[in-house]
Amino acid sequence: MILILHNEPGAATSGAVCPESDAEVLEQVAAVAAALRARGVTVEQAGVRALGDLPGVLAATAATTVVNLVECLGRAHDMAPYVPALCAAFGKACTGCDSACLSLTLDKWRTRAVLHAAGVPVAAGICVPPTDLSDMSGAQLLARLPAGPLIVKPLSTDGSEGIDARLSVFDAAGPAVLDRARFVHEHFHQPALIEQFHGNREYQAALLEQDGRVIVLAIAEIDFSALAPGQRPLLDYAAKWHYASDVYVRTPRVVPARIGAAFAARLAAMARTAWQATGCNDYARVDFRAVGEDAPVVLEVNANPDIGPDSGYAAALAHAGISYEDFAAMLIHNAGARAQ
Repeated sequence: MILILHNEPGAATSGAVCPESDAEVLEQVAAVAAALRARGVTVEQAGVRALGDLPGVLAATAATTVVNLVECLGRAHDMAPYVPALCAAFGKACTGCDSACLSLTLDKWRTRAVLHAAGVPVAAGICVPPTDLSDMSGAQLLARLPAGPLIVKPLSTDGSEGIDARLSVFDAAGPAVLDRARFVHEHFHQPALIEQFHGNREYQAALLEQDGRVIVLAIAEIDFSALAPGQRPLLDYAAKWHYASDVYVRTPRVVPARIGAAFAARLAAMARTAWQATGCNDYARVDFRAVGEDAPVVLEVNANPDIGPDSGYAAALAHAGISYEDFAAMLIHNAGARAQ
């Protein structure tokens, strides 16, 4: 028996301001459950709202393997990474990245440091906790910022939560940048990351662990060519989740990216290094910004990314000729092998 474990939508703090991305986990649950049942696997599902719910769920289930689709738990945005460790404590194999990897990659600032140490380029930036805005003058903080343009984002969210192309990007340092950092503090209850808004193109590399090897399924690109003049080339929250919006329609995903073989190989190599440096398992997605087909930097490492049927990861699987059923079976196989 397999247990598909997920967070209950609405439990996370960010769910109040980002309900679309918060609810999307249920689409992932349905897709994985259908894939496993198609292979004759007995599946049960459980949703949790807080880490304290987990021991009771794990003690009550006869499942030997857990498919971990928990993205966020309650107001404490840093609790979800502990799910694999608790599964292990209850003798359950667990799919996806382990607690150390999830904890690291949830913190974009720590991840940047690890990537930099591994020789992976990242954009210049600073981390701004709420105490910095109270303990330092605005002038002191602005003096620490890199050259513009700049983007302000939450430190520990995914799905572009808290990112708005009109409100999060600034041509240069100024009081408005600090105001946006305060917005992040107040609405997402976490530090803000302020970094250079690098380049004009955005790429994604989907990675999969298959038979002990890490393969890059595809390099995808977000096509900004249809954006209206003056619109920032940025995959923000609306472009990801507001399906009826103009910006969603104007920022399609292209799989594979229409780029040269040498540049694609360069992104793939960077993605593999990022996987190894952060300690990923099973599947991940690495996001990049670049200046055309040059000067790529890693935006973030998405450990346990969205694997719903409309996700970029699912599109990469399809491009690679891997059925969703085969993918789900790989996750179970990998988890069992690690637990031996």
